[in-house]
Formats: sequence, C-alpha cells, structure tokens
Amino acid sequence: MIKRIFRETDGIRGKVGEEPLTERSMRKLGRAIGEYFIRSDRAGMPILIGHDSRESGKWISRELAEGMMESDCDVWDIGEVSTPCMGILTGAEEVAGGVMVTASHNPASDNGVKVFDGRGDKLTDEEEIEIEKLFFEDSGGYPDQQVVGEVLEKSSLVDDYIELAMKGVDLSGMKICTDNAAGGGYGIVRKALEKVGATVVEVGPKPDGTNINEGCGALHPEKLAEAVVREGADMGVAFDGDGDRIIVVDDKGMIWDGDRITSMLAVWLKSEGKLAGDVVVMTEYSNLSAVQFLEKQGIRVDKVINGDRAVAAECKKIGAALGGEASGHIIYPEWLSASDGLFVATLVARMAHERGMKLSSLSPDYENYPSKLWNIDVKERKPLEGVKGWNEGLKRWQEYLGAEGRVFVRYSGTEDLLRILVEAKDAEKMKEAGDGLSEIVRKEIGK
Repeated sequence: MIKRIFRETDGIRGKVGEEPLTERSMRKLGRAIGEYFIRSDRAGMPILIGHDSRESGKWISRELAEGMMESDCDVWDIGEVSTPCMGILTGAEEVAGGVMVTASHNPASDNGVKVFDGRGDKLTDEEEIEIEKLFFEDSGGYPDQQVVGEVLEKSSLVDDYIELAMKGVDLSGMKICTDNAAGGGYGIVRKALEKVGATVVEVGPKPDGTNINEGCGALHPEKLAEAVVREGADMGVAFDGDGDRIIVVDDKGMIWDGDRITSMLAVWLKSEGKLAGDVVVMTEYSNLSAVQFLEKQGIRVDKVINGDRAVAAECKKIGAALGGEASGHIIYPEWLSASDGLFVATLVARMAHERGMKLSSLSPDYENYPSKLWNIDVKERKPLEGVKGWNEGLKRWQEYLGAEGRVFVRYSGTEDLLRILVEAKDAEKMKEAGDGLSEIVRKEIGK
C-alpha cells in the first residue's frame, strides 16, 4: 500500500499553504471524509472536528467542515482541544467519527489532519487509503458545491472528556508544574487537575497561535525541571502541542522520558496483577537499558516499529495492557487506543499520591545507555543484505558490543535515508560501531 497524502505513521502533516494543506484541498478532503463516513455503519451521525492552538487550525477546520457538509454530514465543532480529547469523545458520543487538525510536536508553520472512527480509534492504513481514493476521484467543485449539512458549536463536550478522564482521581495536596507547549491542551490540563484537588503551576507560555512547541513542552523540558525544584513541586508534566505525549519531571528535577514512564507503570501494573501476560509493548527505539530492566522484573518486552499507532496496534493484537515509546506516547488500552498525556500524567501522579511516596523514589533503577542515530543519505533503498560488506560488518560490530549494546537499522519511510541506531553501555564502543557501519553504507550506496 502506498499512501499519497496520508503519512506512514500518523495522518496528514506538512507545511501550511503547500499541498495538501491548501483551502481547495482541505475542502476536497472534507468531502472525502464525509463521503467515507456516509458509507460507514454510522451514516447519518455527525462528525466531530477540533484543532490545536495553531492559527491555521481555524481556517483548515472551516474548510474541512464545509467539505463534510457538502457531503450531507452535520459537523460538531469542539474548538481548540487536545488530540486525546478528540479520541475519547469520538468513542463516547453518538458520532460517526472525528477529525483533529494538528501537527503534534511540529512548529506553528506546519499543520495536519488526524481522523478517528466512531470507536475513538485512529483510522488504519487501509481506511486512510479509502479516503485518499475518494479525495483523488473528486473533480473539484470548489467553491460552488451546495452545502447540505450544518455546523453546531459543541465546545461544552470538552467538560465530558474531563469528567471521564478524572473519574475516581484524587490528587488533593499535590503541587504539579505543567508545560502545555502553548498547545491544544493549555486550558484543559489545568481545569482537569484542579478539579481533582491539585495545585497547578503553569510553566509554559500561553498560546498565541504562533508559539506552539517553541522552546517549550515535551521537546524542551529543561525549564520545567528547574521550575519543579524551584517551586518545591511534587512533579512536573510537559506535553507536546496536541497533548498526546508527555515527559515527566520528578520532585528532584529528574526528567523521565517515555521509556522510564512506561517502565514504572509496567512494574506497578505487574504488582497489582493487572499486566496481562506480564508483557509490555515498546518500540525498536526504546533504550536497551530500559528493556533489560523490565526483563529483570519478569516483564517481557514486545518490540514494534516506531510510532504510537504501531504500539497501539500491537497492544490490541496481543492483548497487552500497556505500551509506550521513548518520545512520551504511552498506550493504556483500557482507557484509549491512542496516547493521552493528561490521563497518563494522572496515573503517574496517583502512584506517588496514593502510596504517600515521593515520585523520585518510584523511578525505575536503571541509567540510559548512550545512544546515537546516524542518518545517511542513500542513492537507492537497496536491501542491506545485498550491500557489499554489510552482513559481515554488522555481525562484527554486534559481537564487539556484546550483550551491553545493540544496533537497529531501518530505511526512512518518507526520505532516501538509512537510519542506524547504536546503543552501548560504553559510549566509545557505541561511536566506533556507528561510524564503522555508516562508512560501509556511504561507500556502497551513499549519495
């Protein structure tokens, strides 16, 4: 399957004003999405639409909504929200599906579109290709197509999401610093945490339409770490622009990536007898030291390719209760088949609060191995086993690293790049192996 506008990992994403993120194409996409849902078993139900804090989100949402109405669909506009909010509401409300306008952790100059079905799941590759087919079959008609459906303002539904996410949660007495990356979760997170008794100190900037992810949020948690220590807070949480991934800071100012969050939750779930099959799903980019730590706890790690959608799919396939990736996407299928930063943040906070312990005392006992990613421009995406010297070189360097190191290699899904990830307890060995393997590739198929 080759997708033409949807990306390999998660929806549509690109530069605003460039195809397909133009007014005409967004209107066409809206019609295609509307037509797709009309043909589904939820025909006749409205479609939810929302956007993060980018200034382009409003006009893109408008064009998508116009297109969906031209396909005889009603649209419920929930306004500026997080992606997890959209996911939960599409599963909780009587709707055909949902459309989220966001480019996640990308800068404000980018935007994108994610589509959810009526169960709250992101569409599969096959379903996205069905929408693409409808999109490319559309001969145009903009702007003269007759509008049939209507748009209703439904921002009040966000309160339903908060009620569901905070059900049974009590964080009374906790002080939590937050950085929402000037994104779609800015208003939601504070309201939710204060609702369950936490004192919230907002560290990140207020959204202005242009500052999303700019030196803040999950990509830049250093200021949050300083604030947690300065404020004497119990913890800090940094979200990305659409609120679906988090980085946590403990009470001592230590930054926890997604691997550490996943490891902590996995150990807790196992102790509670809630880790189905004693297995957790992680990605090939998860740090080797985290994997080895979990294995020592009697927890098997099932690895998949990068991307939260791949993690979610594997959780569903094997019945796993937890999955995660280093970037901060944590999948807790009992709640949602995608990552919800707010929900996971409350899980982490509850672990400490309910036990009367400092979060730092619950940190998994391991140190990340040094790692580095080599990106090599290639003139052809040739199978590596056919590259002269590769098999021998890979075997030699893997033996050199031994059990305290590893090599993971894959071609980029969108560019003519070969990515070589090397991890090792010994940083010098890591660098030697990466340089050696990179040289083989550059010599034989490099640009």
